[in-house]
Amino acid sequence: MEANPNPVSQGALQGPERSSRRDIAHLVLLVVPWVFVGWLWWRVGQTTTAGELLKAAGLVVVLAAVSLLLNFAWILHNVRIFRRKGPRTGRATSKLDYRMDWTRRPIAADWPAVRMAAVVVVSPAADCKVFLSGTRTSASALPAPSP
Repeated sequence: MEANPNPVSQGALQGPERSSRRDIAHLVLLVVPWVFVGWLWWRVGQTTTAGELLKAAGLVVVLAAVSLLLNFAWILHNVRIFRRKGPRTGRATSKLDYRMDWTRRPIAADWPAVRMAAVVVVSPAADCKVFLSGTRTSASALPAPSP
């Protein structure tokens, strides 16, 4: 069996159609900023001495090197994590406990109704927090506010 060199025919996802106008736009977006940077350096070179120009170019080289070192350090950090833990097998999960809020107040809610509601009313009181769906909200359903 012969390997098919065309991945599109094997069901691979296709991107937007390429066009010469799009290719020209990409070329302009890549080239114009660098031409502008070159023009700025040319202007700096016209108004400064050679020593100052070399000093500025050296600073740019040092900053680029620091940027590359930081990026490579971050990549190595992630590679070490991957080697230690292995590939991801799924999304991270957490135990969701809705019996208390972050202030340790008990929570009262009809969770199926709250999940389906377009509007949720949260009524905090001193001793508990009540979640009500917007359709069930009425003056009698809300707990009395604490003084």
